[in-house]
Amino acid sequence: MAHSPESLVATAAEHANLFCPGATWAYSNTGYVMLGLIVERCHDASLAEVIAAEIAGPLGLRGLVGQRAGVAALGLVRGHKDRAPLPADTHYEAPHGAGSIAAGAGDLVRVLHAVLAGRLVTAQTVTRMLEDMAPMFDDPSLRYGRGMMFYEKVPGGPGRMVGHSGGALGARAIVAYLPAEPAYVAVMFNDERPAEAGLWALVQAARG
Repeated sequence: MAHSPESLVATAAEHANLFCPGATWAYSNTGYVMLGLIVERCHDASLAEVIAAEIAGPLGLRGLVGQRAGVAALGLVRGHKDRAPLPADTHYEAPHGAGSIAAGAGDLVRVLHAVLAGRLVTAQTVTRMLEDMAPMFDDPSLRYGRGMMFYEKVPGGPGRMVGHSGGALGARAIVAYLPAEPAYVAVMFNDERPAEAGLWALVQAARG
């Protein structure tokens, strides 16, 4: 059963704060759902329509589509869990602002490049996205800013990267800029294996 973004926010509001505002930081999918709702109200349009008008259209990305309830995305690859395909009626639109987008790896690369180049947001905004980044999951090698991740060099990894990784039901993905190459790389899996490992293997093969 899919939950509406409004119901997800209402459920979160029923719980007490984890800490006082400004005291510390923690990642929250619900925060992105709230941002998605704010976007819809500011544009007086659905999030999928805004994605099409403000991102996919300007960048010429025909394969990047915001998911909508009851509307099947053409060419959408079914996700897998424990080597089994998810049901055909899986609600991929349910994450809303936290990830209700269908796209290819090439689309992810072009979006990240457009962001870092100041084409989708201002250069000042890009700078702020990378300021005051906090450690994720108590791991100093992985930091989070305003919608952007910084990956510090880790053993066996590709070196420092900036980008984002995440997942949805039956899928995992990562897109990153590697300044040492320099190169943009994206990896997507239609199962729940870590996409980061796939990226590291791809970079290692390219270097070889």
